[in-house]
Amino acid sequence: MRFLHRCRSALLRFLKSPRVLIYLLIAVFAVTFEMREDLLSNLGFGECDRIDTAATALYQRYATTEFRKPRTHYVRLAVLSPQTVPADVLKNACKKREYVAKLLRTLAKLGPSVIAIDFAYPRDLCQDKDDESKSALLHDAIRDVSETIPIVMVAGSKSEAELIKDPDLDQLRKGGLTNRSLIADQHFPFDGTQLTYGMAKVGCDKRRVPLFWWVYTNKKAVLNKTAAVEPHAEPSFAYETALTYDSELQNTLANLISGNRHPFISFIPEDGFRQIDLRLLDDPAHTAELQKMLRGKIVLIAENSDREDQYNTVIGLVPGYLLHANYIEALLDDRYFSPTSPYVELPLAILGIFFIVVIFEVSDELKSVPVTLRPVVGFGFAFVFVAAVFILCSAWRIYFGRELIFWVPLIPLPIIEAIYSWRVQARVRPRD
Repeated sequence: MRFLHRCRSALLRFLKSPRVLIYLLIAVFAVTFEMREDLLSNLGFGECDRIDTAATALYQRYATTEFRKPRTHYVRLAVLSPQTVPADVLKNACKKREYVAKLLRTLAKLGPSVIAIDFAYPRDLCQDKDDESKSALLHDAIRDVSETIPIVMVAGSKSEAELIKDPDLDQLRKGGLTNRSLIADQHFPFDGTQLTYGMAKVGCDKRRVPLFWWVYTNKKAVLNKTAAVEPHAEPSFAYETALTYDSELQNTLANLISGNRHPFISFIPEDGFRQIDLRLLDDPAHTAELQKMLRGKIVLIAENSDREDQYNTVIGLVPGYLLHANYIEALLDDRYFSPTSPYVELPLAILGIFFIVVIFEVSDELKSVPVTLRPVVGFGFAFVFVAAVFILCSAWRIYFGRELIFWVPLIPLPIIEAIYSWRVQARVRPRD
């Protein structure tokens, strides 16, 4: 009873202190910053009107505080680069189609479970006679290979931010385009028995896997007011690829999809992925080795020469295909965790702040401890409390797949409260 009375007295003193407002602002800022993707978009901000993600630099270290470090299990990379592909192929989009057609047929003989192609093929390219034949070669390769091996291709799109210079933007907005929807690009009309598409778009917060996007079929659908067209949900490239590999994934992610939530993941750097040396594909001496490497896996075909397709992430500047590879791996490896509502996070943060304050207030009344050492004792107990909260939140994320970040605003509080306690002692201590 005496302890509870002390806690109540300490809490009342804290509520009368001006620092209560400062601590509440710290909690609100920390929770809002972490949940900004959901909160700010609901307030009508543009897709990328966000605080810079540089402050999330420690995220990767936190996201991998598990009993095992993430490694690749499912994805193998087939990357076209100046080191592995003739220069004229990379410089000519039509020759690239011819090259990829041959690459698809070669890879199909090595036994992958899924082939994912991270190339967009616009309808208006390669229309000359010679170039049309190269598109036809790719069309035939996709049709033939997809009879036995599922193929997933990216679908390009334009967001409101990317249409900022479009003269029809005002009309598009009136037609229903918002910062949370996309207009699909028209792509080359490939067909195949097991051919599907996924949206190539990635979100501003690269730590989160976009599971789907709200998409208009084309620009005319938005401009045509009489049609009352609504955007429809289209899977992301990563989700469609992972779902093609594991059809049960839809049931696993049902709650996230129905709740319009996109989960966080931890990342694997590029050197953590196994890459196919494309120069070895035509060498029979390496066929058995490549079959062992690719059998039953997902082969992601991409290019590493497009400087525009680079993104700032918690592991540095990475190409777009590496983001997709990480998203696919995380979804299949159950290495994702969904955010907790800020309406839950904020009360927990406030409760943690009050608990730390009570620790110091009670420590200041410990008669068995010298006055000058009471802030040290309070700091010790508060530090243990914050460490325990961090460990519990990490365990919660690992075993229940839910991210809890209310421990973040608690980190500076032991130091702040210790300094405050010493200053109070200095004011009340009688002078010699």
